[in-house]
Amino acid sequence: AGAGAGAGAGADSMPLIIGPDSSGFSDSWWYPQFLGNMTAAGEESGEGVPLDVITWHIYTLGSGNSTNVPAEIMNATYLNSFAPKCSKHHTTVEHYAGPDAPQLWIGEGGGAYGSGQDGSTNTFMSTFWYGDSLGTMAVQGHDAMCRQALVGGNYALLNLSIPYEGGQMMNGGAGGAGGTGGEAKDEGE
Repeated sequence: AGAGAGAGAGADSMPLIIGPDSSGFSDSWWYPQFLGNMTAAGEESGEGVPLDVITWHIYTLGSGNSTNVPAEIMNATYLNSFAPKCSKHHTTVEHYAGPDAPQLWIGEGGGAYGSGQDGSTNTFMSTFWYGDSLGTMAVQGHDAMCRQALVGGNYALLNLSIPYEGGQMMNGGAGGAGGTGGEAKDEGE
């Protein structure tokens, strides 16, 4: 294991061993002990750290009930406060897991916990914290981020309550330019 072994999509790849997805661990008393035990187990077996990925989760903007969420999404100083926490997690993993440290992922992340905030974390505005978080994590040694929800809640990337009319538009439906899609028209018609 270790260093993301098995991460490829080839026929010989193995499933990744991922965990434990705590809500943060750089200050937790048990996490260094956990990583030390995992490293010791790997050294005894000769296999390295028996985890491919170490995960933690975070909601960068705090509670979805906070009235500060819209302002924090747009506040670079506030968003920058996330970087030291990411850096500390990366340093903790490298220190305790050694040179064959597993990948470090955000296993669960969203703008604001408690299902986000309607009108803030489920709108275009939410791209500001999300983009900033992705960049920060990349710079601070993280390999991936798993977004809390693709659909559902007030922090989803997709809002399925809005009808998708793209296909209809392309084929002359609601708001479309006419035609049957893919049909070329001369300007003289």
